[in-house]
Amino acid sequence: MKVSLEWLKQLVEIKEKAEDLAETLTRGGIEVGSVENLDKGLEKVVVGEIKELSKHPDADKLWICQVSLGTEMVTIVCGAQNLRIGDKVPVARDGACLPNGMAIKTAPLRGVVSEGMLCSAGELLLDDSLGDPRSEGGILIFAPEAPAGQDLAAFLGLQDSVLDLELYPNRPDCLAMVNVAREVSFLSGEKLNLPEWADLEKKPPLPLAQSPAVVIDEPELCWRYAGLIVEDVKIAPSPQWMQRRLRAAGVRPISNIVDITNYCMLELGQPLHAFDHDKISGSIHVRRAYAGEKMLTLDGVERELEPEMLLIADEQQPLALAGVMGGLDSEITEATKRIFIEAAHFAGYSIRRTSRKLGLRSEASNRFEKGVNPYGVVATLNRVCELVVEMGVGRPLALADETRLLPPLLKLDLSAEHTSRLLGVEVTKNEVCRVLDKLAF
Repeated sequence: MKVSLEWLKQLVEIKEKAEDLAETLTRGGIEVGSVENLDKGLEKVVVGEIKELSKHPDADKLWICQVSLGTEMVTIVCGAQNLRIGDKVPVARDGACLPNGMAIKTAPLRGVVSEGMLCSAGELLLDDSLGDPRSEGGILIFAPEAPAGQDLAAFLGLQDSVLDLELYPNRPDCLAMVNVAREVSFLSGEKLNLPEWADLEKKPPLPLAQSPAVVIDEPELCWRYAGLIVEDVKIAPSPQWMQRRLRAAGVRPISNIVDITNYCMLELGQPLHAFDHDKISGSIHVRRAYAGEKMLTLDGVERELEPEMLLIADEQQPLALAGVMGGLDSEITEATKRIFIEAAHFAGYSIRRTSRKLGLRSEASNRFEKGVNPYGVVATLNRVCELVVEMGVGRPLALADETRLLPPLLKLDLSAEHTSRLLGVEVTKNEVCRVLDKLAF
């Protein structure tokens, strides 16, 4: 689990540096494998605007670029062929040491002094989806509104640190940002600032969906299956703040709907999947695969299924490998106008078996295998509703919620004496209560 410090600070007060917080978490039993500072190697990289382009007098494939850095002009010799006057691009200044290890110095290039280097996404170890489509295979090109002269890390929101948590199977709760925040609050003594959407009792104020109907054919493998119907959907890129946080968590942004599902999964630990509602025929069934049944998954591979595998299907065809990967035939596209967003509780052993058999691992399967809270299923869809409305993505219309098993919340008897014997250290009743209260039990 990759945890963005900037994102975490929205949920809990943090006064420690990233490295100190990593030490605090590790001592508290949540091992931090590494700390990555996202702006490392970008200290002397800024946004530049190309003002002039001219052919190098002694090299047919080189350009002499006059680049504005806001308050000054620099001359840079470049061999890329995807540049135009007015382009906003990353400029590595003299003395920069890029994330890929390349050191930049002012030096003559075929007789013309170059005062730095224009950079590609690969040289900065950045996702090439950040730039204009012309960036592919060449210099990274930003949107026209990028401010010339601004530090690149500030422009891209990379003034952040990421803690990579190495979680054991008994701590699936920490595959959610809200629960990492609880741990940090307890271990550091700082204030927890969880928003209302973190309340697992909260449900979307929506009527029950009449269509599609949900039929759970395998109640021992699926305790609960819920879905949110959204109309008037507008597919577009998600906001930059969401894209930055997803990238920090190791998730590539795709579109606003897909990004919302991934973002809410990272916040609350409940995997989600979005279907094109108009590609669903009749009722939704949670069933086992038929012998010899096949389906085309989102990665473009046709997979032969086995009867032990749990599927999400309509009356005609499979829609998704439950908890593992969606199907290509029901995926979200730019033409999508209505969606059905799934949130469910699947048996961990079933998802693990399917994932291993097909060699498919995903963020969703990782969470289902370790255990998902059945009480968080509908609450997560409430958070989805909030983001859909906030981002102007569509209009939440109705909610489906088919429940076969919702285990009763346990009430446990605990004594300070027994706790002391078990731990081998003396603890008092007040101390036990303080710990439980701080963890919001």
